[in-house]
Amino acid sequence: MGIPIMKIYLINPKFPVTYWGFEYSNDLSGLKYTSPPLGLATVAALTPADIEVEICDENIEAIDFENECDIVGLTAYLVQGPRAFQIAQEFRQRGKTVVMGGPITSLDIESCTDNVDVTFIGETEYTWAQFLEEYRAGSYQSQYIQTDKVDMRDSPIPRFDLLKLNKYSHAGIQTTRGCPFNCEFCDIVVLFGRKVRCKEVEQVIAELREVAKQPLDSVFITDDNFIGNRKYAKRLLRAIIAFNDTLKFPLQYMTQVSIDLAKDEELLQLFYEARMTKVFIGIETPRKASLQETNKHQNARTDLVADVKKIQSYNIGVSAGMIVGFDHDDPAIFQEQFDFIMETDIAWAMTGILQAVPKTPLYE
Repeated sequence: MGIPIMKIYLINPKFPVTYWGFEYSNDLSGLKYTSPPLGLATVAALTPADIEVEICDENIEAIDFENECDIVGLTAYLVQGPRAFQIAQEFRQRGKTVVMGGPITSLDIESCTDNVDVTFIGETEYTWAQFLEEYRAGSYQSQYIQTDKVDMRDSPIPRFDLLKLNKYSHAGIQTTRGCPFNCEFCDIVVLFGRKVRCKEVEQVIAELREVAKQPLDSVFITDDNFIGNRKYAKRLLRAIIAFNDTLKFPLQYMTQVSIDLAKDEELLQLFYEARMTKVFIGIETPRKASLQETNKHQNARTDLVADVKKIQSYNIGVSAGMIVGFDHDDPAIFQEQFDFIMETDIAWAMTGILQAVPKTPLYE
């Protein structure tokens, strides 16, 4: 291979201190952060081989503002926006072309356009290649919009080799996008739609083979609802079980699911056999009126305590997302949430204030 004619510097801006960053306990483990920037590793894999790519995650290392790159690529969630814009301005002052994607551009494009040179709205599996081709030709657009949903079979194996995975508590892969539910405060349907799109099972196992080469034994499957397509989830779990059997040191997994996991004993057994040791569930609140208010019907129509205990009975740890601030809440909700967490023995619970994320039904 010849000398690269271009270089791209991909950056994940530092998050503010959050519950999920475990910033105050990482010194005990020797790790720097929880999850690597999977989206940037995917963008790197979409980049032609004759272009050099470097990934910097500011959550584990300092940004090199003297980097001799041609393009700076930023990703950001809404909460990362202020820091992302600071980084963008610093590089633009140095004459670099700065591009940005991630949830922030799809949810709040107005805040992005004045701060960067190019924005990507929607998934980038197709538009990234178009941009690079036009950039090389000397004329590119200021905005690239992916209107149709991407076929997940077209998403490449992420460049795990460009991530300093020994600095994180786990690796990450994504197997599906989309969620069949329509909770009014959630941006997942806005970003990825209600139809669950799936990678081929063989495609996922190929990614896991690459992960298994890295210095980690834990994998976070980042799907927003891993069981959004149960038939697919069961096929994939059976393949993961078989894959684990080929490893001297089997991987263990965690993911995000809806509470209806508790209603499918076959699925629960497959979770157990696949070494799925922890799941995150959006419990939100034990108050039924608040669940109904926000269209969280899958939670409102079930016994949440019994369902959590059912999942735990398969040796699966439950991590819960909780929300306060619904219209039906009052000061008593804080004690109700505490009592619920204690009754269910949920070991990891994060309680946040209800937020109206742009473009969600709650916001509109």
